[in-house]
Amino acid sequence: MALLPSAAGVRTMIVGPGHVGARLDRVLGDGLAAAGVQLSRNGIQRLIVIGAVSVNGRVRTHPSAPVQLGYRIVCRLDADDEGGRGRGRPSAVRTAVAASVITEESVRYEDEWLIVVDKPAGLPTHATIDPARPHLHGQVQALLAARSPRRDGAGGVSGRDGPYLAIHHRLDRDTTGLVLFAKDPSVNAALAQAFAGRQVVKQYLAVCQGTLRAETWSVSNHLGRVSAANRPAKYGPVSSGGNQAETAFRVHRRAAGSLVAIEARPKTGRTHQVRVHLAGSGLPIVGDELYGGEPGLRVFLHAWRLTLPHPARSGTFTVQSRLPDDAAEVLAGSSR
Repeated sequence: MALLPSAAGVRTMIVGPGHVGARLDRVLGDGLAAAGVQLSRNGIQRLIVIGAVSVNGRVRTHPSAPVQLGYRIVCRLDADDEGGRGRGRPSAVRTAVAASVITEESVRYEDEWLIVVDKPAGLPTHATIDPARPHLHGQVQALLAARSPRRDGAGGVSGRDGPYLAIHHRLDRDTTGLVLFAKDPSVNAALAQAFAGRQVVKQYLAVCQGTLRAETWSVSNHLGRVSAANRPAKYGPVSSGGNQAETAFRVHRRAAGSLVAIEARPKTGRTHQVRVHLAGSGLPIVGDELYGGEPGLRVFLHAWRLTLPHPARSGTFTVQSRLPDDAAEVLAGSSR
């Protein structure tokens, strides 16, 4: 087991020959103990389950998952854990994610047919294989069901399983920002056509680290999976096959040092497209260790602005979401 230098609140370790094939919770416990952090087995398992542990840049939530030689394990801890007094609590950001629920304050736009909400980090867009795990679709549906009287009046459709709510796009678990849902099935066809016809303009903000070569630029190539089937899914440019991907970029805000906020406007919707294109531009996203980014509490990518034709009315509309506090603090901290 090799321990690597880490930022405050973070412990990074590389799996050595003595731990090949061992359970993740055992390896993590041994690594933390070697770093002077003593936690109970239950505490270690809790850190894994709530998403405070990543393996090779991907969050792992199964304590029994086996690890292999050379795997890079990163664990986020709070101050009490670092001193050996904690009981397996995650960092402040992870705690907020685990406890977060969608509230009326999360709603950024709503009418009779649509609702757009701000997704926090760590919350999947839809249900996962773990039926007990919270997800955005379920929490928005619960929000609509809890209203009495309905804020949207006669609009919306209810069924046996609760208010109707259709997903038309998604964000990765760590990505924050705007997600649109249909509240009425009558607009599904128009929304699907708008997304398929690239009439929906999605703008992201990413906190990146690297050297800027221009104020604006674009990347166009073909992306495909470049990792083995038994490794975390990783995508990159491919010379044959793959899917055409294009993203336009511009500098949104400069910070001190090598940190910068970049606006990304993907013209296609490929898996990890913005992350791959920024890494290929020499500006990996902070926290995106899978694509060469510096360690961080999460991948600092935010769905900032959404513009689309209204599926039931004439004209287009735009919804905007402010940069989350944790990302804003990273940029502000670099300017001190």
